[in-house]
Amino acid sequence: MNEISRAAGIACILIFLSTGLCLAGSANLLGMSSGRQENVNQVDLVFDRIPEIHVSRSGQRVRVQMENTRVSDSVHKIAGKDLAPPLVRVKLNSEGAKTIVDFYFRQIPRSVDITRDKGSARLTLNIFWDRKQAGSRPAIQDQRVGRLQPIRHGAAARQMISSDYTGRWTDFFARFEWPPQWDLPVKFSLPRFPGPLVNENRAFLPDALVELLNGGMWQAVENKTAELLTGDIGGRQADLYQLVLAESLIRQNRNQKALSVLENMEPGAERPQIRAWQIYFQVRAIAGTGEYYQAARIAETQRKRVLQETSAAGWFAILEAETDMAMGEPEQALAGLARDLGYSGAAGGIALLRKGDARYDIGDMEAASDFYDKAVFDLRLVQQYPGSLARYTSLLYRNQKYETAYRHWFLLSEILAKRSPPHKPLADYWAAMALFHSGEPDRARLMLWEIEEKAGDSEAALRARLKLMDLDVMEKPDPDFNALLPRYDSIIEAGDKRQIREEAFFKQILACHLGGNELAAVRQLGRFFDDYWAGELLAEAQALFVEIFPDAIGAMLKQEAYFEALTLVSKHRDLLAQAPITYGFLYDLAESYTRSGLLDQAATTYRYLMDFEKDEKKQARIFLPLIRICDQQGNHGQVMRYAPDYVNRFPDGSDRREVFYYYVRALAKTGQSREAARMLRENKRPVHEKIDLLAGELFFEQKQYRLAACYLGRASAMAGQSGLPATDLKRAEALFYCNKWRQAASVYQSLLDEDGYRGQAAFRLIRTYLNMGSRNKALNLYRQMSEMEIEASWLALSAQEIEIENPMN
Repeated sequence: MNEISRAAGIACILIFLSTGLCLAGSANLLGMSSGRQENVNQVDLVFDRIPEIHVSRSGQRVRVQMENTRVSDSVHKIAGKDLAPPLVRVKLNSEGAKTIVDFYFRQIPRSVDITRDKGSARLTLNIFWDRKQAGSRPAIQDQRVGRLQPIRHGAAARQMISSDYTGRWTDFFARFEWPPQWDLPVKFSLPRFPGPLVNENRAFLPDALVELLNGGMWQAVENKTAELLTGDIGGRQADLYQLVLAESLIRQNRNQKALSVLENMEPGAERPQIRAWQIYFQVRAIAGTGEYYQAARIAETQRKRVLQETSAAGWFAILEAETDMAMGEPEQALAGLARDLGYSGAAGGIALLRKGDARYDIGDMEAASDFYDKAVFDLRLVQQYPGSLARYTSLLYRNQKYETAYRHWFLLSEILAKRSPPHKPLADYWAAMALFHSGEPDRARLMLWEIEEKAGDSEAALRARLKLMDLDVMEKPDPDFNALLPRYDSIIEAGDKRQIREEAFFKQILACHLGGNELAAVRQLGRFFDDYWAGELLAEAQALFVEIFPDAIGAMLKQEAYFEALTLVSKHRDLLAQAPITYGFLYDLAESYTRSGLLDQAATTYRYLMDFEKDEKKQARIFLPLIRICDQQGNHGQVMRYAPDYVNRFPDGSDRREVFYYYVRALAKTGQSREAARMLRENKRPVHEKIDLLAGELFFEQKQYRLAACYLGRASAMAGQSGLPATDLKRAEALFYCNKWRQAASVYQSLLDEDGYRGQAAFRLIRTYLNMGSRNKALNLYRQMSEMEIEASWLALSAQEIEIENPMN
């Protein structure tokens, strides 16, 4: 079948209603924001409580329907602003207590899902784009968008599920890898010593304290400032000592004690510089405790006061940006860093790093690279920020600058060995992958073996194990895929990261498929869709499903596993609509529906084949089962639609006799008995037992007993030894009414041996004998009836017949 007919398969597959995502509760919609990261647009919806949500999409529109939800005025004001391309419009509508938000995009999304942020009332709508799709709106006929589906007034495009790996899934093991991702905590900055505060107040600090500060001896600085504060000092000098004490505590990660020191300070209005640095260190200490939202609130309320003090302004903006980054708000961080605060010295380099970090997290990799390239000239500075170094090196890796990336991964590994040992194996893993892509697979394999051996069940070790398994598949001419299955199970069980479990599960499914076990692959894909419905590999899983599903279902039908096959078809009807559906698959599917008693679904499938199958021989095969189902359902109008078409188009068709039978039967059932009788009397009409039987019954009802007897006799003869006692009884009755007593008597006589017909046949035979004038035969038969185990009612009726015939006896 052509593309249009395959696309129209949705008509026979989408039998059950689709349901949306439902989350309990009702709420106020308080905020909305949009962003873009590579091939994903994200729209954040913030509520006071999570309401019931239904998500649907149609073409370039994604609709979010929220039950019992009110939209705040602020959302109405910002709904159409700062939209991340290709999002071009947001439309809000209210229907009673229901709120509908429509998002319109310049392109047709590949897929859509929604995730919930744990610990907050935030939902994120994720809109995924085809990796190959151009930035401009594609033509409606473009196969990247979808196949054409016929509609009444033209054609509409449907999404098409495909993957770069379709038909060559072994390549997935060689080519697929997640982009490097890191969850290193944000390192909050502090000015390098001596910094603006000390530089501008050097005269107020004793040489002994400055020497300790210069040596970075923070415990000694704490002791010395505590000692100085016990002396008879006050005013600016006391405030300065307290700030130095607070900074020394912060550098020792003793943030709560630093906060206690800062809260006891009361600098006067004449010392705005001291007040600005006090606020800076307060926010820094709070952020250091992990209370990012509290730090952000204080920073927002005090921003104006701090930014008026030039020496603290740049550092405060950097601190705010780092707090925003820690809260997962890179857009907000970037907005803060965009202020023209005249960053200089170390602050300038850190600002460049943080701008690069923000751009990276937003997904603007090109701009991130520009900022990192400027900052990396001060490599000593970059080394102090492992998170920034990891992002920058990840960019180098993504841009296929593998040799440079390897050197930076190696440097990051050494840094993490001292500062964050649990993260070191992951840097080693990516260094090994950089070596692999640089053309040194042997060195890479040695590194991967060492990581797997030493890193336990860490993320790095499991990634290394997966990659070593990939190398086995790639390098062996005939891989033993069945042997890989339990190894994937162990990774799925041990993996803490969703990505690792998702990758291992999907590769296990591929191993089933490539190992020839399609049924197991399809069953596992069903689980995969349930477990990873919002995963990054969903598109690949759907593409694999579409490729193998018809054959797997066909195998189930051949094994007569009808219930499981139909359950899978109904559950995955949307995907099946886009599969390479064949005539044979759909015909077998319709037959399985029929055997399972699902006649509506069977009829829908046959009608689809009838409408879109162009091959004459294949079409001829469809008519009879469809007509038979319509007859079973009492849908005689549909029988009269299809049956004449078959009779006219296929006059010598193998199913002509049965189709003719159902056609005449439909005419009779719909009150068109005269037309039915005319067709049954035609000399050239098909001859079949069922047709003659139908003709006999119809003519009997019309009291055309001679014709009825003729056709019923022929039907009985065609039945042969199997016999049709009900037909014979009606035939005998027709002969009786034609006054053909001897022929009627012969038929009645043959029915005396038939259980269920003996009593009635004997009763009518007595009446026939009496009509023939053979009273003795009637009396003899009546006497024999008591020995025939005939019901008493027929005996009584027969006695009455004899008495009525001769009331004087």
